[in-house]
Amino acid sequence: MTTTDEKDASPASGNELVAHLQASGSLDELFAKIDSGEVAITGSDGLLPALLKTSLERGLQAALSGHLGYEKGEHAPAKRPNAPMAPPRRRSSPRSDRSPSMSPATEPARSNRA
Repeated sequence: MTTTDEKDASPASGNELVAHLQASGSLDELFAKIDSGEVAITGSDGLLPALLKTSLERGLQAALSGHLGYEKGEHAPAKRPNAPMAPPRRRSSPRSDRSPSMSPATEPARSNRA
């Protein structure tokens, strides 16, 4: 890992990360725990499923935060006002092509049709 500006630096490869963990001794500690049976690699409580779950949750949380515009636990920004509402429409007079004397043909309820 270098001391240059992290935004300008390219991401470390998996091999570089493993080399860094080996140099720090963290990887040896992890392998010792795996060998002794303290840490399972696979299975429902294993290391690999836990790493996969954690990385997926972190990625989804970052995507959701980017989509919403704020982080989990923060207050949502004030809502922006909606587009101005259109003025209410005036109802026009009844259509001139309909005679007001006409009414719909209705039948009493439960009557038999012929």
